[in-house]
Amino acid sequence: MFPTDLDYFALTEFRHPELMYEPFVRWLDKVRGVAAVAFVITDDARAEGDPNPTGSAGKHSLHRRGRAVDLRSRNWTASEKWRVVAAIFDLADLAPGKVELEPVYSATDEHLHVGADETATEHRFLQALE
Repeated sequence: MFPTDLDYFALTEFRHPELMYEPFVRWLDKVRGVAAVAFVITDDARAEGDPNPTGSAGKHSLHRRGRAVDLRSRNWTASEKWRVVAAIFDLADLAPGKVELEPVYSATDEHLHVGADETATEHRFLQALE
């Protein structure tokens, strides 16, 4: 069940709110508050029949478990990007799993992949390769 008592996120900001892992959504809501930056989610949980985007982790993606989102970052200023990443680092140990952070830049896309992996043993910074 998607939480209705969040400070910043609304149900309508997610494509598949019913598939999102509630503790992850609550943690992400805290990150948004600390960063004080508007978040636009471009990808959240993926349903069984949803295709995997090129370059994704496929069936092993945290999106498949409702534990990851992609945040549009192309419109953020350098200062806003800094605040978002700083908030993620500051709140990482409160996440429901180890944080996975990946800035993605291509000719057609710029977003920040943020996830929380309950099976990981350490936080990790990933690098997308185009």
